[in-house]
Amino acid sequence: MPEKIKQCQPTDIADKVKKLWEDFDKLYAIIKSKKPSADDVENKAKKWITDFVSLQTKCDGYQPDNVTPYLHIMSRHMGEVIRKHGALYRFSCQGTEKKNDEAKKTFFKSSNKWDAAKDILKYEYQLNVLRYFEREKQNYRLLDDEYWERRIYTSRKHPRIVDDADNELNIDDDNTDDELSTDDELDTDN
Repeated sequence: MPEKIKQCQPTDIADKVKKLWEDFDKLYAIIKSKKPSADDVENKAKKWITDFVSLQTKCDGYQPDNVTPYLHIMSRHMGEVIRKHGALYRFSCQGTEKKNDEAKKTFFKSSNKWDAAKDILKYEYQLNVLRYFEREKQNYRLLDDEYWERRIYTSRKHPRIVDDADNELNIDDDNTDDELSTDDELDTDN
């Protein structure tokens, strides 16, 4: 995204917007780390919000009203949570969000829509049971070794020739290297 900002905004503003979002990326990396510093997160988040709102006179979308509750929590409460509980990765809801996505897919693709909750629970149960089973690979043995060693190559060398009446003309395997070019060999009129 930062490389393309200059294409859609004036250059003096584009540099500030680019820096703003690069700073947010750094802040987010600190928040996601295993041992984030509470003071560092608080200070950088407050500075980021200040920089965000400072663009309000130059760009649309950077007014104080656009500071979402998530940004407010990040700048005013995140440091306290980090001091109290340590790293925030423990509070991730990714697993729950993933289950919700799977449930929606099941609802729209696999349920009868009459009792979707039941369908979703049955589907999840079936997946849990089947996850411990692996498909066994079937043994396959060649029944006709001569076909696989010789005849398949010669039959694919010359494709079947079909005449107007959709009758196949056979080509001898002995003449596989000869060109079929004369009218005697391909008499399709009779």
